Amino acid sequence: MPISRRWISCRECAEYLGLSAKHVSELCLRGEIPSVKIGGSRRIDLKAFEAGIEKQFAGREVRKKA
Repeated sequence: MPISRRWISCRECAEYLGLSAKHVSELCLRGEIPSVKIGGSRRIDLKAFEAGIEKQFAGREVRKKA
């Protein structure tokens, strides 16, 4: 899913990851996904999020489904 904006919602992040929006919101509240609250909405910095994922999985072998 190509996204051209820097800040995305929990719902958009959930679609990106294939998770529920509620689960992504919980991950944000626990600090597992870095986010900020802007007004009444929680937003995720897409570039920082992707960089964190890359760092977390750097050097790991990706398993393919059989």
